[in-house]
Amino acid sequence: MDKVTLRGRIMLYLSKYDYLDRGMAYGAPFEITQDGIAIALNITRAYSSLILNRMEEEGLVEYRTATILGSKSKNKRRIYFLTGRGRVEKEELKRDLRAKGMDPDDISPGPDINHCSSEVFESLDLEERDMIGSICLIDGKVSRTSLPEGEHPLLPFDLSGDVLIKDSTRQRILALADEDTLRRWHSLAADWCTDNGADLGERIRHLMGAGRMREARRLFVRGRFEFMESPEGWMVEIADDLCEGCDDQVLLETASRIAMELDDLETAERLSSKMTEGSTRRDALMAEITLKEGLVDRALSMALECYNGDSPSAIALGKCMLAAGRPAEGRVFLAKARKALVEEGCVFRLDEALALDAECAMELGCFEEADAILEMVSRITRNRRMCERVAAVRDRITRGEVSEDCVGLQVVQI
Repeated sequence: MDKVTLRGRIMLYLSKYDYLDRGMAYGAPFEITQDGIAIALNITRAYSSLILNRMEEEGLVEYRTATILGSKSKNKRRIYFLTGRGRVEKEELKRDLRAKGMDPDDISPGPDINHCSSEVFESLDLEERDMIGSICLIDGKVSRTSLPEGEHPLLPFDLSGDVLIKDSTRQRILALADEDTLRRWHSLAADWCTDNGADLGERIRHLMGAGRMREARRLFVRGRFEFMESPEGWMVEIADDLCEGCDDQVLLETASRIAMELDDLETAERLSSKMTEGSTRRDALMAEITLKEGLVDRALSMALECYNGDSPSAIALGKCMLAAGRPAEGRVFLAKARKALVEEGCVFRLDEALALDAECAMELGCFEEADAILEMVSRITRNRRMCERVAAVRDRITRGEVSEDCVGLQVVQI
């Protein structure tokens, strides 16, 4: 390949796209853009642009503009084709190479997985098929350096060295796999995620897809504080599946609390009901769920009945007292909650307890004290949504927009 100039290699490469309609204005392949050519020939985009400009001046290539297939952008980009003169010179180059005993197809970039048939993929050895299949399952970027050592001729890479597989190619390859193969690919993807520090949610998803439920549950429990600080919809479905046939109390409580924070109260109640009957954590959680359902008196009764001085029951009771219009009593139990959190060695809900205390203070007209508490919350919380709420209320206090009856201050409530 070193005996062929870059100019020659570009001509050989572009000749594969001679079949395309040069008048196309929409849906052109990425491969014939400057970036696509740079990736295929393993050169920088700047160098690709320089060579193409020179070839255009020589009359060897021409460009049109079109939107790119699969691109989210609707802007048109330059796409390149060989001119008549370029095709003539390309044929001369191929004849010269053959005369020297060289195969032009060995010199121009070969087809990658995005342009191979399913039969080509299935003809690969098992290890290579499994590697490509597992990559098709991974949501994040997969760099060349994270792959097993060796050549991977079918894998295309972008200029940053990350694997570049089209969504349509991923779907086509995944459709070829049976259940056992998919489980194997998920298992490999899970191991890759572990080795490369991938997102916890994706690691759990692959472990579940591989049938490695025990590992998935352990990982979910290990990441429970991260999940509860920033709950998202997908967590409920995953957590619900993980709780199936499992009596792990921490997992059940975590899953139920996530569902409650996302207002999926039916799921939250169902999962919390699977916890050990009569346990304080279960009853305190159910009191909070009942409060979210708007049943204040019933929730307060449940919270009073289960209170035993630990942090879950103290937070639940403080929250219910506040909702019942008894903020002074709410502050008493929230203070007990903060003390219990420190004694228990887990301050995960400390920001919530403080935010609730600030709301109690505002209900009592202690706005300066409430602002000081909220300022403390803003420093310690890692919950983005709470930060936004606290900042909004502090701004209202600073501007004097909080009325003495504290109407609308429930924005702080978690």
